[in-house]
Amino acid sequence: MAARDVIGTNAEDLLILSRADIVRLMDYADYVDAVAAAFRAAIEGRAVAPPASALHVPNGSFHAKGAALLGDDSKVAIKINGNFPGNPAVNGLPTVQGVIYLADGANGRPLAVMDSIEVTINRTAAATTLAARHLARADSRVATICGAGVQGRIQLTAIAAAAKLERVHVWDVNQDAVASFARDMAARLSLDVRASPDLGPVRDSDIVVACTSARRAYLTPISCGPALSSRPSAPTIPTSRRSTRSCTPAVWWSSIRWSSARRSATCTMPSPPAP
Repeated sequence: MAARDVIGTNAEDLLILSRADIVRLMDYADYVDAVAAAFRAAIEGRAVAPPASALHVPNGSFHAKGAALLGDDSKVAIKINGNFPGNPAVNGLPTVQGVIYLADGANGRPLAVMDSIEVTINRTAAATTLAARHLARADSRVATICGAGVQGRIQLTAIAAAAKLERVHVWDVNQDAVASFARDMAARLSLDVRASPDLGPVRDSDIVVACTSARRAYLTPISCGPALSSRPSAPTIPTSRRSTRSCTPAVWWSSIRWSSARRSATCTMPSPPAP
């Protein structure tokens, strides 16, 4: 008996959505609108999101994140993702896989179970679009993407949706991935995308996006150059709390000093890293 049939015997109205279904139903602008609405709801007290929980295993980890939309049409969503960094090379599988469970917040009735990959990728990118739109300088033209993986690609799409970019640099410890990224994204977005062997371009960038799982900071006062102390630095946008490890506190706070004047009720960023 198929899994769909087993579920149907307990909840006939339960909607099951595959990754392909979500790709067909949602475009990128939909994610940006949804994330903006969610940020507003959270600030206005119409939504709650408790801290995430984690379960670590030898080759990766699992993370559970939940949120509730309050009010007359209350909904609760819980996302469970597995994060296994070695999957692409070892198992031919995505690094992140998981499901999202949606329920009626008033009575607990299950409403939907869906693949989480597309939502995770595009939700993270939509937050970056909003961050760049509200925190970056209006004349931003040069960006550096730190990380040439799947998330790095959607992050460039996110920045391009918010700024009129003229040049993009990409850096990663995997230089083969950098070359592929630059070639593919230049063709996809019709942009000047350049592979960088080091972090030198950060010094001249208007926007910097960190989308790596680095355990040690690589965006430092040295890599960012003298501009860090002589003028407000480019907004540095981490794509997750893990990505905040990419920045030293000095780099983070320099970015925050510039961005604070442009902070909007529709945009939030993770807490800065501890000194």
